[in-house]
Amino acid sequence: MRVAAIARETPHVRSFRFVPPDGGPIPFAFAPGQFLTFSAEVGDRIVRRSYTIASPPTRTSYVEITVKREEDGEFSRLLHDKIAVGDTLEVRGPSGAFTFDGGGASSIVLIAGGVGITPMMCVIRYLTDMSWPGEIFLVLAARNTDELIFREELEYLQRRYPKLHVVAAVGTRSEGTAWMGLEGQITKDALAHAVPDLAKRRVHLCGPPPMMHAIRGILAELGVPENQIKTEAFGPATGLVPPPRPQPPAPQPASVSRLIEKVEDATEAPPSRTPATGPATATISFALSAKSAPLPPDKTVLEVAESIGVPIDYSCRVGTCGLCKTKLISGKATMEVQDALTETDKASGIILACQARSLGDLTVAA
Repeated sequence: MRVAAIARETPHVRSFRFVPPDGGPIPFAFAPGQFLTFSAEVGDRIVRRSYTIASPPTRTSYVEITVKREEDGEFSRLLHDKIAVGDTLEVRGPSGAFTFDGGGASSIVLIAGGVGITPMMCVIRYLTDMSWPGEIFLVLAARNTDELIFREELEYLQRRYPKLHVVAAVGTRSEGTAWMGLEGQITKDALAHAVPDLAKRRVHLCGPPPMMHAIRGILAELGVPENQIKTEAFGPATGLVPPPRPQPPAPQPASVSRLIEKVEDATEAPPSRTPATGPATATISFALSAKSAPLPPDKTVLEVAESIGVPIDYSCRVGTCGLCKTKLISGKATMEVQDALTETDKASGIILACQARSLGDLTVAA
């Protein structure tokens, strides 16, 4: 796909519009909320990264992604610092099940943190393009007013579509900026006020794992059934397993002090955040490749596999796409994010190589 346009959304966020190199419509169909996987050469290796499609399926001549530049994000730095209009990138997909096209519900509640607005914006654009008759509630959180992505477009859509209701909360108001919305984190009272009869509505939740952990707790307190909540995590998982010890302790519940801060698992309490130290005391064996290597406590199965040339397919590297699913033959692994694993996967011993870490020896089918 060829880069047709690049638009600045906030100081750290840009939207990239892609079109087929030879013109015509985009060569695939997708559902609102799905993602694409982009590949590019960085140095002497191929790097892949998945980004949710921000443009709706109703606009078939192009596809857009909206990306925040992260200092430790190899691909996001490539897009922001080097990619220019006219460049081409290899694209794979679409993939993902975090979708909503208006079917199966008479209303939808979209709760997003930061760049987690991207799949929600695709859904909103699609539903408004299609004149969907249901109520749409968007609850959006950002660190400050400068980082409210799509603010002008959302204000326009609110004026045009009375059934679109937007409530935004910011951690701080940027100097010289007028702000009439919420300040601070999204509270139980604020969410209940923003969405009447919340317990009866379908909820989609997307953002950094700490934000999702906090909001899921609020939703439970407000009586929203678990089967009405659909989630997708955004951003790299940064938690590490503890440093080597004679007996690894069981993970302890962790608390969330503020919205969009420390990374935590959206479904269960993650391991300690103590930085890993010391040499690797465990070994990982790759059964199909007949290779083995030390397994440091701060390295994932995927990272070790890459370092010794064991092929494991991957895409998002944040535990949501599922392309790196691998059979765990022996040992026990800890995973920060497990969004891509079904209950059947877990029962069958399937792990996500991009997330799996361990203090003990592992054997995987790769």
